[in-house]
Amino acid sequence: MNCRQKIPFVALALLATSSIGFGQLSLEFSTTATYRQSPGSVDFRKPASLKVTLLDGAITPAACSLNGSARVFGAVTATDCPDGANACVVMGYSTTFWDIRTVTPAALIEPGRPELCSIYGRPAAAKNFPVGLAYTDSSKEIFYNLSTNIRQNVIAGYSTQVDVYTREELDSTMPAGDYIFHFPQLGAATAVVQIPVTHKLIPEGYGPINHTGINQGFHFTKLNGSALIWSADGYVELDPRLQNTFEWAGNGPEVMQVEDSTHFNILALVPLGSPNPGDPRRETGAALFPVANLDVSVYLPSAGTTSFRLPPNMPGLAPQILLTDPWPHTWPSPPQEAVAQFSLVRSSTSSVQDNSTRTFQLPLRFVNTYAGWAVVSFPLTTPAALRLPTADPDRDGFTNYQEYLAGTNPMDAASKPAAPKLAFVQGRAARSTATATATAGCWETSMPKVVAAPAVTYTYEFSSDMQTWRPIGDNDPDWQVINTNGEIKLQSRSSRLTGSGFLRVKTFDPNAATQ
Repeated sequence: MNCRQKIPFVALALLATSSIGFGQLSLEFSTTATYRQSPGSVDFRKPASLKVTLLDGAITPAACSLNGSARVFGAVTATDCPDGANACVVMGYSTTFWDIRTVTPAALIEPGRPELCSIYGRPAAAKNFPVGLAYTDSSKEIFYNLSTNIRQNVIAGYSTQVDVYTREELDSTMPAGDYIFHFPQLGAATAVVQIPVTHKLIPEGYGPINHTGINQGFHFTKLNGSALIWSADGYVELDPRLQNTFEWAGNGPEVMQVEDSTHFNILALVPLGSPNPGDPRRETGAALFPVANLDVSVYLPSAGTTSFRLPPNMPGLAPQILLTDPWPHTWPSPPQEAVAQFSLVRSSTSSVQDNSTRTFQLPLRFVNTYAGWAVVSFPLTTPAALRLPTADPDRDGFTNYQEYLAGTNPMDAASKPAAPKLAFVQGRAARSTATATATAGCWETSMPKVVAAPAVTYTYEFSSDMQTWRPIGDNDPDWQVINTNGEIKLQSRSSRLTGSGFLRVKTFDPNAATQ
């Protein structure tokens, strides 16, 4: 008759501190999911995973546990790192040689029998949890110490994983609640060791709960004290030269646990030349904050923290536009795009562990604003009145706003916007072997455009007396306007200009104090 050995939570906790040794038996149950916010919703990023990992037994490695040599050596000291091994480790059909300190063999679970591992109980809401899961066997046989008194020890290890691809699958496969797993008993494999684990409530992405129409869950709520403003293509825009404060909701005490830690960082989105260029849903790339190209994050003060202040001018976010010589300052075009990322890590320390993680992302676009430009363009002691868009602190005849558009130094009279020039562009000669006809040429002038937020509009205007000006539109009889991301160009429709006249470029920024 089969018997069932049930290991309750209290017993497992005692196992961890008994003479068997700390870490003798552990069961890790973890779920992972990532969400990315978009206007009006928080989108599930696939796939999410549930992982179950059981380990009965442990190896304490030496300082140089894997040194690549099968040569046997004797006992080692704590500081030695000799070329050799004192243990043979067999895992399946693979054999390796390790340098280890101690081995704690399995005490409860039979190794090498993954077909006897199973799920016995699950929450009622986990109606789609697959019953017939396949388990991977990671059990090991260890022959130790190879130099003397060799003993055979076994460590039992099993793992399994479930992947889901929609939010509905996540909710119906791995909800919070009690799960019970069965594993084969050591020395009596057809008997059962029953291990329960509780998967506690954890934040999910903001949205309707159980089709009730009531929205709840984690979501970013504000930037710099105001509700999020989205660009037409799905980004929240900010100038990294300024101090920026993110706020969020949905990580309250009803879903957070004492063992939870939370983190904040910023990751670049993969380059625009990759598949789906410009798409705010594309994959993340290198880290930008807190340390560029290093996979680290800022630990938040508590699991319930609801805001993070991003310091200005962090090098990983704005390397191109810090105050440097020589002028002009430049801004990347197209601008850099990234995600702000709030991460939750659940780290249990008991023998039965729920080590779940959740990641929530907000698409960002770094933009050039007058306020950010002013931060890096004026010395700290510059009076506020001289920082205004209408001011001209270097008295070169150009306002700060005009110097911002031109990328020149507002504190240096020798650095000022260049006057536009009107030049004749030679036409194309007809070739006997070509079907193209000759062109007579045209008069042309152009002006570079600043990459700015909000976007600055540029309009060419014409006047015959410098009193009355008319805008030059697409159907102007005398001129044609060619607009690109980097410049605005004006070309005459004829090679000959008749009469006298004047041209000017008018800029408009809806947030600027002057135009």
